[in-house]
Amino acid sequence: DSPGVFQVETAMGAAISLFEGATAVKVPRVRFFPVKKCSDLLALRSDCFVFSNQKNLTINPIRVVQNKLDSVKIDLDPEYYGKIDQLEERFKNGVPSLVDCESLTIKGDVFFQPNVTIKGKVKIENSKKSSVDIKEGSVIEGDLTL
Repeated sequence: DSPGVFQVETAMGAAISLFEGATAVKVPRVRFFPVKKCSDLLALRSDCFVFSNQKNLTINPIRVVQNKLDSVKIDLDPEYYGKIDQLEERFKNGVPSLVDCESLTIKGDVFFQPNVTIKGKVKIENSKKSSVDIKEGSVIEGDLTL
């Protein structure tokens, strides 16, 4: 079972006022990466992002050189990747390299072995009822139907 998660949707100033003795810490916008879905978390765990010398999470400089200034666009099948435990189970061997990826769409039950690289615009689809593994060391470009 996935751990329970509560998302609070309110103005932070109003929320803080409800807790006696609460204080706020001002954090620069460059340190803020919203994570609302497992697809957001997958992007942050990938090599699209690195830590700067100041320990701030930032877009990987390789993506900057390639003019990919935004995070990779990821669309994961909610039936198999909707909860954190599902995501971690399918990527237990590590997140694929996404530094050269523009977009990634995964439909169906797909598990990833170590050292997988995703490049360009990729759509992976498994229409079977059983899970399928992406083999260790695979480099995937374009559409892949399993």
